[in-house]
Amino acid sequence: MASGGHPEGGALVTRHDQLAGSLARLQRLAASIQAALMESVCSKTWQRLVEQIQSRNQRLAAAGEIHRDAGDLLARAGERRTDSPRPPRPATCAPSPPS
Repeated sequence: MASGGHPEGGALVTRHDQLAGSLARLQRLAASIQAALMESVCSKTWQRLVEQIQSRNQRLAAAGEIHRDAGDLLARAGERRTDSPRPPRPATCAPSPPS
């Protein structure tokens, strides 16, 4: 149109160039925003993963302590069982003679 002698050909070419420039800027901005969003999402996801790992490690440590405590209690109970004398067996009850 511009080379065809259209009366507004120059203005159309100028407007086309402006729109092309605006489109390019918007595409760069969208790519930048998308990258920032992905970084934010990944950062939050990574932080949640780290927190879950820390929580799991704390629970494992607590479970290990409980396991050690239970083992100690069982060992002490076993020692007491072997150290303490057994109670005498109860005598069988014989019926009393009739009076």
